[in-house]
Amino acid sequence: MTIGKKSLLTLLIIFTGLLITFVQTFAWPDAGKSKQDKAYEYDFQLNYWNEEVHKKFDNLRSSEVVNRLLSYEGERVVDSRFFHDIHEYHFLIKELMRVLKFKSKVSINLLGDMVQLNEKGLQHVPEMSKVSSDVYEFDTLLQEFDEREKRLETFLPELVSSFKYEENMSSDKKVELTVKQMELFLELYTDEALFVTQKTDPFLLVRALGNISYITLGNYKKVLAGYNKQVSIEDSYKKSILILLALLSVYFSALIVLKTEVELASYEVSVNDKTYNVSIKT
Repeated sequence: MTIGKKSLLTLLIIFTGLLITFVQTFAWPDAGKSKQDKAYEYDFQLNYWNEEVHKKFDNLRSSEVVNRLLSYEGERVVDSRFFHDIHEYHFLIKELMRVLKFKSKVSINLLGDMVQLNEKGLQHVPEMSKVSSDVYEFDTLLQEFDEREKRLETFLPELVSSFKYEENMSSDKKVELTVKQMELFLELYTDEALFVTQKTDPFLLVRALGNISYITLGNYKKVLAGYNKQVSIEDSYKKSILILLALLSVYFSALIVLKTEVELASYEVSVNDKTYNVSIKT
């Protein structure tokens, strides 16, 4: 059974259409779909919250509570003035931590966008290991930030409760509270999480988080550029395949239309009462 030209052309069109559909749908689905650069938006947000952080620092520096908490000689006198100062200092630090948390969320959003771009974008970033180490450093700083925030929430209530004496309290209980008070005062003046110590720089974390935020923004720009470059390359691949399929379709269509195989048609012809079989090429 011989398939006619029209049938062959129909089959060729169907087959080529299926191939083109497959390439369009499954081959490099992100080809040509570049991502919008949101660096300006993120930069604006970082600058805004950075300014807010500086304002909170200025409020902290202009307050006298820090000097009163740190500048004492001999024994630490715990009176109503001390508790007023510690409450005010606690409030100022929490305000600083609050705006710093908002600023960190901007960087977290940046990281979220980078994760979506990493698979295609990182391969075009020369310092890939540096980007990974920056992400690890940021994660470490965020963990330290969370630990400090949690301790700030619990420290002041513990300190206040350690000075609450109940009536008819036993000597052992009083000793226990005294020990607790000493432990809390030692923590207050030595633990960086409470931002009072003078032995180290308790605000190093604040500055480190500020620096890593802008480093993260720079890494986002690099990864985004790498991603857009990769999808552009994939778009070139896809277009090349589609053009090749189109050319092959035209080529095979021409072969079908201009096919040279011999098709024979037989006829019986009578001449002078004699019958002859005649074959004609078509």
